[in-house]
Amino acid sequence: METLEGLIGNGSSVECKLRQFRCNNTKCVQLSWMCDGENDCGDNSDETAPQCAGFSFK
Repeated sequence: METLEGLIGNGSSVECKLRQFRCNNTKCVQLSWMCDGENDCGDNSDETAPQCAGFSFK
């Protein structure tokens, strides 16, 4: 059985489930976590995505 790291190393792309966002580091997080002011991806790509333009956090 291959690991996720093995698949990435072989050049395969990671696909996220419906209603998930694919982070730049290939992690998948819930769409509702995007642009919420928290670094859920670990690489901050869920907070810097073009879709976050215009969001302001409280």
